[in-house]
Amino acid sequence: MKGPLIRQMKEILEVKKKGDNEVVVMPGAKHGFAVRAVPDDGVQRGWADKAETQAIDWFTKYLA
Repeated sequence: MKGPLIRQMKEILEVKKKGDNEVVVMPGAKHGFAVRAVPDDGVQRGWADKAETQAIDWFTKYLA
């Protein structure tokens, strides 16, 4: 998704305020980055770690 579309999506979610949402942009990340990251690449590893933490926080908040 390109920058303007991401900003538009974020604005729509914030205005509608339906449910709890969060838009996180990780510049340069490719589709599937969280499960196919190259562990030796510090940038990819950082994205994957952040995505893992975000997912765990979501599951803890809504399913724990």
